Amino acid sequence: MFTLFKYEMRGRYKGILGVCGAIILWSLYLFTIYDGGWRFINISLFYLMSIPAVLVGVFISGVNLFRRDLYQDTGYLVFSLPQKAYAIVGSKLLTSLVEFIIFSFLSGSMVLIHVLNFQEFSRHHLLEALNQLWPEFIYVYLYPIIVLLSALIIAYFAFTLGKAAFCNSRFGLIVSFGVFIISVILINKIHLYLTKVFPYNLMLHIGTVVNEINGQHISTIPVTVSVNVAGLIFQVLVHLCLFIVTLYLLDNKVDI
Repeated sequence: MFTLFKYEMRGRYKGILGVCGAIILWSLYLFTIYDGGWRFINISLFYLMSIPAVLVGVFISGVNLFRRDLYQDTGYLVFSLPQKAYAIVGSKLLTSLVEFIIFSFLSGSMVLIHVLNFQEFSRHHLLEALNQLWPEFIYVYLYPIIVLLSALIIAYFAFTLGKAAFCNSRFGLIVSFGVFIISVILINKIHLYLTKVFPYNLMLHIGTVVNEINGQHISTIPVTVSVNVAGLIFQVLVHLCLFIVTLYLLDNKVDI
């Protein structure tokens, strides 16, 4: 799997560097067009928009990476190697994960750099806030990663099923998109149904959030996250099953 991962990264490093350059240039432009309060608003908007934008971009990139090897000539290079399906799928998931970490970390670093330039927000305040809020940062960082990997597993299942059913037919791509949309809708509906039928939740304390900055003191309030037990178990099982089915189809039913 790691051999394939290095192969994928070697072929994509120019694109990764290009995206990193675009993030840096866009953040510099956004943070210099206004001063004062508007600059703070720009930083806030950049932070709020960067993670969803990176999430969507990496998801589309990860889907295209898998679709390319299933339906284009590059598939002969990948699937002719003495590698099991778990190594092929795992390398693509790992590639998307690393890309998301790089882009999101860079976006967060740009925000941090510009926050340090605020005279109203001293380094002491920043370090105190980071020390108190690191559990929230971990949660906010892990949640989109889970969403990304879950969506990619569903997409890989859909494309593999379409390929197994219709081989090289263009109709297989259309079916794959349909299977993906239907799968997402069904999974969400079943998840919502289970949360209503089994309303048993775990209240997870993930830390505190800043309530007020007054002089040299930062006051905080506790933050908890409610996790439905039945919904969590269902999500884990259904994505595990889809992953296993995808591996089986790739090993036994897909003809590249």
